[in-house]
Amino acid sequence: MEPKKIGLALSGGGFRATLFHLGVVRFLYDAGLLSHVHRITSVSGGSVLAAHLGLNWDRYTGKPEEFDSAAKEVIKFTMADVRGRILRRWILAWITLLPRTFWRKHWRLTQMLKRSYDRLFQGESAKPAILKALPSSPEINILCTSMTTGSLCTFDRLGFCFSDASGDHRIECPTLHVSYAVAASSAFPPLFPPVLIDNRVLMCDQAEFQNPQYLTDGGVFDNLGLNKLLSLQAEEDGVDILIVSDAEGNFDWALNRPYKSMFSRNVRASDMLMTRVSKLQYEMLGTNSHSVQRVHIGIPISQDEDASAPDPGTQRSLRNIRTDLDAFSPKEVAALIHYGHRVACRVLSEGGITEKTPAYDWPAIGRIASSVQQWEDKDKRQSQARKARLWSNSDWVSWASAAIVLVLALAGSVPVVMEHFRLKSARQQIHKQVQQIVELKPTAAVECAGDVTNSRECHTNYPAGCSPTGIHDGFLNTLKNQRPARDSKPVRSFTGLADFQDLESHTPKTLVSDNHSTHKEDLAKLGEAQEYGVIGYLYYANRQGAESTNCMLTGPDDTDFHIGIGFDKNVAAAATPNGAPTATMKATSIIVEMTPHYRAEFAPGWTLDALKAVLGKQVRVVGQLMADNEHNVPRDDCGLPDHGSTCSRASIWELHPVTSFQWCNAADCNKDPSGWVELGSTPK
Repeated sequence: MEPKKIGLALSGGGFRATLFHLGVVRFLYDAGLLSHVHRITSVSGGSVLAAHLGLNWDRYTGKPEEFDSAAKEVIKFTMADVRGRILRRWILAWITLLPRTFWRKHWRLTQMLKRSYDRLFQGESAKPAILKALPSSPEINILCTSMTTGSLCTFDRLGFCFSDASGDHRIECPTLHVSYAVAASSAFPPLFPPVLIDNRVLMCDQAEFQNPQYLTDGGVFDNLGLNKLLSLQAEEDGVDILIVSDAEGNFDWALNRPYKSMFSRNVRASDMLMTRVSKLQYEMLGTNSHSVQRVHIGIPISQDEDASAPDPGTQRSLRNIRTDLDAFSPKEVAALIHYGHRVACRVLSEGGITEKTPAYDWPAIGRIASSVQQWEDKDKRQSQARKARLWSNSDWVSWASAAIVLVLALAGSVPVVMEHFRLKSARQQIHKQVQQIVELKPTAAVECAGDVTNSRECHTNYPAGCSPTGIHDGFLNTLKNQRPARDSKPVRSFTGLADFQDLESHTPKTLVSDNHSTHKEDLAKLGEAQEYGVIGYLYYANRQGAESTNCMLTGPDDTDFHIGIGFDKNVAAAATPNGAPTATMKATSIIVEMTPHYRAEFAPGWTLDALKAVLGKQVRVVGQLMADNEHNVPRDDCGLPDHGSTCSRASIWELHPVTSFQWCNAADCNKDPSGWVELGSTPK
């Protein structure tokens, strides 16, 4: 004998549950039982169908073509890639930043989920349906979990029901969107953040709803929806039989999955929790379990007993199919609906709920997937895996995101490409310069003939300089007299003595005061004749005396500026314009030289007074790296292991000639590069 009233619980399980439940509902329709359903409780994916059932109850209980028309809306929704579309738009919002900045609320995951449901749950004039549009019979209860209190909460046609320490409460808000309730019920925690509900959402005084709550997937508390159905039955005794459409899958071992990703761990933990809670609920029914008809997705249906049942392989695959809001294929849709129909037929006929056992014959579904048998084994295996679906050829958002990423990549690569070509050009220039140095033939040292009166004449007549005795390293002087470009970019910048100590350790041991040309190739490999930089502190600056490189001239415009650069700010603080450099300053300084002909041609503002005005300051110097082999002796080079106590430089490696000299007009130009000032110019 058919029951007068049925209570129906629709479990969670994403769109797998939605489609399986649709098969169960179709059986109830075919068996003439659907109109006897007077109460529905639902969770997560079950809430998607429950809300649509309630809003379209007359269609679902009407003529077959009306049922088909309503069901197709749900089927189309499960095939629409809801979760993928949401994720792709969320990613686009993050890439562009502008939407996240000015329309932050609009681009939240749960807000996008709600808007997706708005397209399915439509009321009059195609506007989002409100709770009041749900029918009084069947009574629809959409369940969610409060992460704030840990209790079960319910949305029905009158509003929002919740519990706290003082008892059960109801806030009437019949104009709240149905999509809001279903979004809260299906906000699967690993992916969707909880949905905020407060007095503003409920449009009530704060005294009525004092503390905001955050709502998440109803399956966290009760993935079957059974607890609420039983409590309502105990309170009102309004139904004669309880049916649970249970789409919880088979919780199988996962021996080969390490669960390294945070998402997979959270999903697995959630599955374990929901499975355990559901098992305990069935155990708690005890002797009353016969009053609850469990239409479970794991129940096998023999084709010998039911010729219209899916094949055994399909049945086993369906209980392991993914449980989220992913896009379901036509074959998956058809298989789940078919299986739900046949499981309901077996359970409800064996439970004495109905004597009718209609075969599965739904032409509308047959047009979606012509045959379940076409669902190949490889398709069944793939259906178990969750797919990210971060790309879809049919979604304009994917193409927009790709275009934006491409534009950003190109925009970001322009400086890189420009820097690449700059460095390439610099390397070519350096290579050319080094090659010229390497190819220089050893220049014989010559005696001065007394035909020079200034540095210009000196370097025109004697590119390698001259001396009274003709005893000097002509090749070394040729290096010192180079004229690198004024805007030369350094290969790198040295910032400590360790950089020069490394050069010292690789300097040829046989380099002495008059054989530079013999080692020119080895020294070139270490960087000689290339532009390098030094960032340190100006310890001292003085004018050199007569040198062979400058034809032994002694005029103020014909001699080098001999400059010591160190790396200790405290030592630099002791530098004074008129004081001699201390022994520590000399022993720990790197020498840089400003040559007279380079100053005259490129930097007339480089004066000794300008240098002494910035003593002790942080400086940044660029120049030609060179090993001054004339000082490669212990009495001069403090970088040698056996150096003497009166050594006067930290290394034979120096910058000579200097091509750029800047001083810092800030506390620390490493932190504030805008503070660098060209020597001889006025600070801004």
